[in-house]
Amino acid sequence: MTGGNMKITFACIVLMVSLPGFVGVAHAAPAQGTFYLRGTAGYATQALGDINRDIEMRASHLRYVLTPRGWHKMGGAVRLEEAGGYQISPHFSVGIGMGYQKSSATQSGTYAFSDDTGVVWGGTLADRTGISALDVFGSLTVWAPAVPGLHFIAQAGVARAKYRVSEIVRVTASDGSYYTLIEDNRADKTAPTVGLYAGYEVPLFSAVGISGQLGYRHCNFMRPTIATTTSQEFNQMGSVETGSSPLLDANGDPMDIDLSGLRINLGLTLRLAARH
Repeated sequence: MTGGNMKITFACIVLMVSLPGFVGVAHAAPAQGTFYLRGTAGYATQALGDINRDIEMRASHLRYVLTPRGWHKMGGAVRLEEAGGYQISPHFSVGIGMGYQKSSATQSGTYAFSDDTGVVWGGTLADRTGISALDVFGSLTVWAPAVPGLHFIAQAGVARAKYRVSEIVRVTASDGSYYTLIEDNRADKTAPTVGLYAGYEVPLFSAVGISGQLGYRHCNFMRPTIATTTSQEFNQMGSVETGSSPLLDANGDPMDIDLSGLRINLGLTLRLAARH
């Protein structure tokens, strides 16, 4: 987790702990037989070990010809979530929901090198790495009777991730030659996701409350396949190639897209009584 991610997560934890004192006293548990609708916005850290190692390796492999400028690794993601459910007993509720998160990072640099003939080349590289995920899930919530408002959530579902790396290289030579490379890499895959969270809810009005959840979610998209489109032009001679292959890092090793990490949500809950 980067320093910025840690600061955001810590601030959200402090807000959740302070929430009851600002808003009021929480209810023991929602009334049995009621429905709920919940909308939240939050932040999710992302492991992304293979992705960030690949970003570092790309810079290392180019170190003799490229000076990195703004070479950023991937961090966390803003997350939006909607859910609804039913209170089946004083201490248990069930629900379904969906969430979406998206993040990106850029990498850029300046080329300066000489080839074997002594011609000097210079130019730029610009990369953009982006990841998004849409998930649907079911949940079981357990309310703690001894601590009003405190609850624990277990979630399980499936998620669909999309991964994209766009690269543009433009270099020119002292003899008037030039080379342009535009490459687009896309991968998507579905994987199971599970999570455990602790939450707190306090009422604003009779049917509306503020709720927050903090916990950990496991979601790893293992060994996806990537589709690549490459366009090259060298001194007015161009070509376009397409293909697909396993997602590999700069060393040729298989990569996972691991979005596992901490998650913090804050939002509003609307509770509706069942009609009889």
